[in-house]
Amino acid sequence: MKTKISKILGIGFALVLVASLMLFALPASAGPYEDLVPPLPNMWVGFDPQPGVQGLWFFDPDIDQVGPLAQAINGDIYAYVSNVDGAGSDDIFKSVDGGRTWSVSAVPAYYTGVAVVDMVCSSKSEDVIYLTDGNYVYKSINGGMTFTLVAQADLESQLVGACGTAITGFPITCIDVGYDASGLPIVLIGTRYITGHVNPAGDPAVGSVYYIADETFSATWTDLDLACYSCCQAEYPGGNLDCCYDVLAVAAAPGFDTVSKVYATITAPLSKITFPLNTASQVEIRAGDYGATFTYTALPGDVTCSAGASPVTLAAPNTTCTFDADTTHAAGSTTIAVTDGTISWRLVSGSATLCGGTHTVSTLGTVCAWTHISEQMWNCLWSFESQHASRIMFPSYYA
Repeated sequence: MKTKISKILGIGFALVLVASLMLFALPASAGPYEDLVPPLPNMWVGFDPQPGVQGLWFFDPDIDQVGPLAQAINGDIYAYVSNVDGAGSDDIFKSVDGGRTWSVSAVPAYYTGVAVVDMVCSSKSEDVIYLTDGNYVYKSINGGMTFTLVAQADLESQLVGACGTAITGFPITCIDVGYDASGLPIVLIGTRYITGHVNPAGDPAVGSVYYIADETFSATWTDLDLACYSCCQAEYPGGNLDCCYDVLAVAAAPGFDTVSKVYATITAPLSKITFPLNTASQVEIRAGDYGATFTYTALPGDVTCSAGASPVTLAAPNTTCTFDADTTHAAGSTTIAVTDGTISWRLVSGSATLCGGTHTVSTLGTVCAWTHISEQMWNCLWSFESQHASRIMFPSYYA
């Protein structure tokens, strides 16, 4: 099987690694794309990688998935591979020669999880790897030969309300690791809400960021409480949980050992617009590539919708409609529900509060203290309903 996987992954696999690690950049890539340095701090700019030369590739119909991938500080590459040889196994392969050849640990049951959702290598030790299968967190201290669970009982308490109750549904979406001033690892995970899951207080375990000071005695997971952010704060725990955010990516910032700064990319459905009293504002909604149909609840007095009564159909791609509030309107909210297609929205003027979309937020390691980064995502002011991100990356000049 080792020979076969060597051919499957091949020389060209290193290109896959490069592409994977460039899925999400904050706020631009370095190296040959230095001209993309943003003109203003914390502004998003377009990134359009140029095609390279076609490499060697191999095909095996048995393999269901390759990746995620991670690279150690000594250059070793780790890759999750599913269903090798059609055996239905979940394996983690390792290459020590830049992706030319691959091997898998011969230790029985060396990894007991299911499909790997995300993994990250230590920036201090070439042999330390952290990964998550969406339900639990695992650690290897011997280059992937064996893995152990990280604070399993306490994680169960945090994500499903009680230790000893198995975590299901794959609430963990991403993982990263930073190091404090003493060199101890601080493991970060991002989560999403799974219906029925509760936290230790019995409230819904909505999406959040958790950390643990690994390698300390009786270490436990701490919730950085993303429920305090934006509209979720007003709705949680008994209101509309669509106003709460799922985490797509989490990262320890450069200089984490001195400032403990954490970034997260978060997303929630576009669900609610709140208009403050007598404040002129305009909110514009745009249909996606295949048009969209959405409903809205009754608008506050003297707030109008340019598309007319609910439901609204925007048949053509990128067509728009506007909610318009003049200077003498009532305060209140309208909820939005998309029944077909996709939409994005933006605040054109005024101060209406928009619930949902995809954002990047940060905290200085403090519970319930998330702040929004004033980014211009992908050179576009529209707030998209969802984006996929697997890794936040930082260029050398960013802090």
